[in-house]
Amino acid sequence: MTKKELEGMPYIVCLIDEFPKLFSDKRNKSEVDALEGAMTELLSRGRHAKIHMVLAAQNPVKKHMVCDIANLDAKIALRCSNHHQSNAILGRTGAHRLVGRGQMIFDYYADIDRRLQGAYISEADMKQQLGEIAKTFEQKNKYPLDINELDLSSAPTESSEGNPSIPGKPSAEDKFNDNLLKVIELLLDQGKIANSAVIKELSVTFRTADNYMMELENYGLIPPLNGGRGARKLNPIEKINISDLKVFLERRGYSEEGIANSIGKIQNTTISQSSPESDVLNVAESIAEQEEHVADPEADTFQVLPNATT
Repeated sequence: MTKKELEGMPYIVCLIDEFPKLFSDKRNKSEVDALEGAMTELLSRGRHAKIHMVLAAQNPVKKHMVCDIANLDAKIALRCSNHHQSNAILGRTGAHRLVGRGQMIFDYYADIDRRLQGAYISEADMKQQLGEIAKTFEQKNKYPLDINELDLSSAPTESSEGNPSIPGKPSAEDKFNDNLLKVIELLLDQGKIANSAVIKELSVTFRTADNYMMELENYGLIPPLNGGRGARKLNPIEKINISDLKVFLERRGYSEEGIANSIGKIQNTTISQSSPESDVLNVAESIAEQEEHVADPEADTFQVLPNATT
């Protein structure tokens, strides 16, 4: 095929869902080897023939992903159940720490570890978008747009609002974000937060509380746990992703004044945590606690500690 003929050919996008099953279901080694060779060839040279592969797996297992996925120019990992699945997709851990709900890690040839947010599209929304494309599609080659297999008559009109099947019912994402706002307000009021405080405030499980804490980490509001336990203090303002936090607060109905007040709380809290006066006060409180343990309440005198010099 000449270069000119190739330019007139359409792009071919091959989508394979649960592609590891292609290999795990094969018991004949010769079939596995032939399939592996074909997949590797397509991944390494297919793009030059306008053939592009999209491989998906819900439960990726490295031993079943026998084709060379290193030739994939881009990789996307949603939340994984464990670090082994993350390693199978990205070649490293990290995706098992995502909070879910469309949060993903995107690696491609020019950059890695980019965090993106995916959006759910319902069947009705998909049909609406395809209907709009069909109306405005301009034929420029001999390959027509064929979407006749889809019934677009059920596509909602532009005036449709919310979920037509459950009118007025908030989505799970809205409920999560409403609770996240409560957690953020709790952190700003107290200057620190722990899983136990989130559980008490929202009456949720430990795992759900951990998801909210991870969202606080994503906004830079609190430091990573790093194996420790207990409450985590509000980060200094320079470590906080203020732009993303502002967007979140705006979407939850905060006015400009309300956002400014929240930012002011962050500044005041972090300044008070790092001020010399607070350090002196903490030292004084620590000394007072030690004296309470050493003092004899009946004699109102200090006891001589073992090995203490007189």
